[in-house]
Amino acid sequence: MSFNPIPDAAPEELEDIFRTLVDNAFTAIYIIQDWRFAYVNPRTADLLGYSRAELLSGEIPLAQLVAEEDWTLVQTRMRERLAGGAPEARYRFRARRRDGRLLPVQIFSSSISFRGRPALLASLMDLTDLLQMEQHLAEQLHFMEQLLDAIPSPIFYKGMDGRYLGCNQAFAETLGQDKAGIVGRSVYDLAPADLAARYAAADRELLQAGGTQSYETQVQYADGRRRDMHFYKAVFRHQDGEPGGLVGAMLDITRLKRKEAALELAERVFDASSEGILITDADGRILRTNRAFCDMTGYSEAEALGQTPAFIKSGRHDMAFYSALWQQVFLEGRWQGEIWNRRKDGEVYPAWLSISAARNETGQITNFIGISTDISRHKEAEAHINRLAYFDTLTGLPNRALLQDRLDQAIALARASRQGERHVAVMFLNLDRLKHVNDSLGHASGDRVIQIMAERLTGLLGPQVTVSRHVGDQFALIFTELPGSRAAAAMAEQLLQTVQAPVELGEQQFSLTASIGISLFPGDGEDGAALLRNADAALHHAKLASRGSFQFYRDEMNAASLERLVFEQSLRHALERGELELFYQPQFELEGGQLIGMEALLRWRHPDLGLVPPDRFIPLAEETGLIVPIGRWVLQEACRQAAAWSRLFAAPLRMAVNLSATQFVAEDLVGVVRQALEQSGLPPAQLELELTESTLMGNADQATATLRELKGLGVLLAVDDFGTGYSSLAYLRRFPLDTLKIDRSFVLDMERDANAGAITQAVVALGRSLGLITVAEGVETQAQEAILKALHCTVGQGYLFSRPIPAAELESAIGAGRWPLPALPSLP
Repeated sequence: MSFNPIPDAAPEELEDIFRTLVDNAFTAIYIIQDWRFAYVNPRTADLLGYSRAELLSGEIPLAQLVAEEDWTLVQTRMRERLAGGAPEARYRFRARRRDGRLLPVQIFSSSISFRGRPALLASLMDLTDLLQMEQHLAEQLHFMEQLLDAIPSPIFYKGMDGRYLGCNQAFAETLGQDKAGIVGRSVYDLAPADLAARYAAADRELLQAGGTQSYETQVQYADGRRRDMHFYKAVFRHQDGEPGGLVGAMLDITRLKRKEAALELAERVFDASSEGILITDADGRILRTNRAFCDMTGYSEAEALGQTPAFIKSGRHDMAFYSALWQQVFLEGRWQGEIWNRRKDGEVYPAWLSISAARNETGQITNFIGISTDISRHKEAEAHINRLAYFDTLTGLPNRALLQDRLDQAIALARASRQGERHVAVMFLNLDRLKHVNDSLGHASGDRVIQIMAERLTGLLGPQVTVSRHVGDQFALIFTELPGSRAAAAMAEQLLQTVQAPVELGEQQFSLTASIGISLFPGDGEDGAALLRNADAALHHAKLASRGSFQFYRDEMNAASLERLVFEQSLRHALERGELELFYQPQFELEGGQLIGMEALLRWRHPDLGLVPPDRFIPLAEETGLIVPIGRWVLQEACRQAAAWSRLFAAPLRMAVNLSATQFVAEDLVGVVRQALEQSGLPPAQLELELTESTLMGNADQATATLRELKGLGVLLAVDDFGTGYSSLAYLRRFPLDTLKIDRSFVLDMERDANAGAITQAVVALGRSLGLITVAEGVETQAQEAILKALHCTVGQGYLFSRPIPAAELESAIGAGRWPLPALPSLP
């Protein structure tokens, strides 16, 4: 460019004006010609730290005034201007001051003609303050980005056109995008069409109305899952007040929605529950009750609110009971058990109650929750079964199970007393020739005779003596106050005379005699089983000697004592010699007739005695402790065989194995079962472990713990010979059982004995109500099978189907298609 004079202005005047403007300019202005300064204004000298004279002297190379790294750039741009390239240039470089300090500057240069020759006119602006401001702004922006990224909730902001201006890291991660990749895109680029339309509509509504906006919708995450989200959005404005776009934050409320749904469901379950539920505060004041509680107690919720649960106390429990109850709740957080309460109408009823303490995050109790079930009907059923299980239906006398229990108690009391102070005598009294009455007058008359004799005996002896109908025409009596054998003999004579008194049945009158066998504790046995066994042996000798007489037990009556010692030694070596083997008795589904499994039964093939029945050697094994290693072998062999058959026949055949009381209390029982399953590869659900009632009730707490461990392995648990022992509903609820096995004595007698039939029916009904499988043992006739089917008994086992047979014989029968096999899966 060239300087053109202003029209009508004198050259001298223009030069003065120009010089004044340039000399006083805030910007550094200079002219370079021939690679040296031709003119510099004062600001240029100040900026570079030199005097104007020094800069105009030409002694300071231009390269000295530029940072070494930037000189190539500056030199290139200057050449371009001087060579007639672009007439103007704007760029940044670092100028070097006299003191060596580098200044960031921005240059604007133009090519001009100065004094008739090419030159560069340039202006420099010190960018130090500007760059500091930019740095500050960049730091502020970085801080804000970090702040936004530190917020866990997704945050975004958009322009008026709906396109994203930015977001935080949480938002980007939600969509599976980079933050930079989101900028400039719209919701239609990032979300499914249905959700994008919802977002866009909400954005338009907010930008038109201004202010804020809050709503719930869904967001699709990067992994494709959709989650519930609450949006909070607001319009942001520029400094001039005009809207610039919107900013939004999202809150994931999926868990909250689920909790709300769960709470709503819990509320419905609470109200619909068949168990009575009440909730109190920490002071025990009732806050909530459900409908079942009101139905159970007769009180409305309004009547219960604000009261303590004491308002339904029955008065049957003392303070010690409630103190122990609440002590357990406070220490362990829970109590459950049987309790008696009172309804609004005054009726007292039994309930199964569970009380739990609810605590907050700090461990403080905030509420108590009580859940109760009216067990009145269960109690009635339990009493009925107890009556059937412990008392003879014909005479009302205790049966064998109750007799054994009372005898055990009598022996325990005798042991606890000082020597010689208490005596226990057991007498077996058998009515001689009652069969003649049955044959001549009929069984009804025979039954009536038994009832008359029961009434005579109880009338003579009173409640202090246990009189039991042991079996058929035989009574068992337990005396605890007889001074010795002479008193026992006198009592036996009195009993014989009582029996011999004439009996009148209608127009018939006749007399009976009896035979009595007597055993005394402790001389004739240390436990109830021995006393009963020896009394029975004495009765047998009395009947052989002379009917209508009595006999005391004598050692010579049991000539097998020596044989027993030899027998025990042989048993000790039976396992290591391979003399033990398993027979298997098949079990069948009664309804469909399918073979569903088998019970493993132990046999001893003695080299001299042949096949020894289990009732001869298993009690001995129990007594000597040999049952533990023998039981371990039985379990391993039964599992191995069951696994082999399951593979061979492709059917989930179940194997039932009996556990003795000694095995059950062994500390390694769970480990032994686990090892047997692992070594054989048998699925746990195909192994059923059978235990007797007495084994379970010996130590109910320990039994519960052991059963739960076994149940944790996945095996099935069965109660064997149900109905002959405790037959308690309480333990059926407590223990994790799967199967009830009805004792063979009830099955064998149920056709001709109403008592046995009633017990069988009650046990099957009980099992069905508790969801348990019922297995009838000892099924020998088709009539028995028909009765069991009518009662809906699940499984049958007995000689009607098959006797216990060796493994090879059973395998051959299955292979020949003798019995249908179940399709997968088997019975539950």
